[in-house]
Amino acid sequence: MLIMLNLSYEEAEAVEFVDNLMNFISKSAFRASIKLAKEKESFPFLNRLEYVKSGYIEKHCEIDEDWNEIKNDILKYGIRNSKIMSIAPTGTLSLTFGENCSSGLEPIFSLEYDRKVKMGGQSEEDIKIVKMRDYAYEQWLLIKDHKECIVVKDKFKTAMELNVDAHTSMLSKIAFHVDMSCSKTINLPTSYSFEDTKKIYYDCWKNGIKGCTIFRPNDIRGGILIENTKDIKPSLFEIPRGIIEEVSDNLIGKKRKLQTGCGTLHVSLFFNENDGEPKEVYLSKGSEGGCVSNLTALSRIMSLAFRGGIPIEGIVDQLNSALTCPSYTVRRVIKKDVSRGDCCGTAIGYALIEMYEEMKEELGIDETEKFIEVENSIEKKDKDTSISIREDKYKCPECGEELINEGGCISCKSCGYSKCD
Repeated sequence: MLIMLNLSYEEAEAVEFVDNLMNFISKSAFRASIKLAKEKESFPFLNRLEYVKSGYIEKHCEIDEDWNEIKNDILKYGIRNSKIMSIAPTGTLSLTFGENCSSGLEPIFSLEYDRKVKMGGQSEEDIKIVKMRDYAYEQWLLIKDHKECIVVKDKFKTAMELNVDAHTSMLSKIAFHVDMSCSKTINLPTSYSFEDTKKIYYDCWKNGIKGCTIFRPNDIRGGILIENTKDIKPSLFEIPRGIIEEVSDNLIGKKRKLQTGCGTLHVSLFFNENDGEPKEVYLSKGSEGGCVSNLTALSRIMSLAFRGGIPIEGIVDQLNSALTCPSYTVRRVIKKDVSRGDCCGTAIGYALIEMYEEMKEELGIDETEKFIEVENSIEKKDKDTSISIREDKYKCPECGEELINEGGCISCKSCGYSKCD
């Protein structure tokens, strides 16, 4: 919430904002409980006079006149709930909603990190490492280039970047307005001394904080959150389902000229300048061949898929599933000048892979391994016949790639060779 308001967790303005917000929440909660008391009576054994003399009611009356009205209403009508509010640490609970939503009063642990999760059981073998990205950061990446975005990157201060005073200042303000208790984790560097750690608990007690937790990682107790932002690439995170990313004009592109069965085809692929992920595709025909309307439609659909978070390997896999084009095969036999593939779809797919790998290499990001399967094994069986890829007799005699059974004919997706020609 603070970041979306362009406030950093450690700023005095943020602490003041939270102070006012918590006071509003507390007043609203007490008023609701008084309203319930009017309807259902107070909780058993309520001593109204002793209740309003509690330190909680009195300290709020000193800072806000509205609490005098609440105090008088309790004396007149009673209150339904003996206790109103508590704030529990919600680091893990926050992962349940909204794909890593706000974790209560905790600051952001890390913008991007790995998390240990047990899936399917409680043994060490069930531990999986999953990639996480903070929700506010995820949303900011989608709109940061928009002219109406008010948030700047500097506001994203993480738990380990904040000093201890920032943690305790926010906790003390929130604890002031909570009639039961609240707690949070104060993350400490491994080098933090024992004496300095003692001082944290003393300062919390002095500021009226009922409870807090510290976490100081070491080689033995590493924790379930693994900060690993240097190795995490933005491409590992998917855009939430249904969200279409708006891209800026700062995309960088590559182009390929393809020779198809119907003529030349130009393929342009534009990438995000930071992570090298594809965002837009443009297809255009040369002087002859191809349908302009179909190419435009395919360009728009692929661009929409890229900006909707569909990985390039998924799009290429669908392109490679297209049937062999007769015009492509004829031209391969007669002129022998067609691009790699056996139809426009597969040719576009191979071109996209080449440009993507080149872009990643230029940006220093190696992700070529995930295309090995896409390039080397495409539709190896149809519904009646399964082809083994372990024997040389199922390799294409022209290019050495794997053969497939498609439409009752043995053919090669890579070069267009077919036993039926």
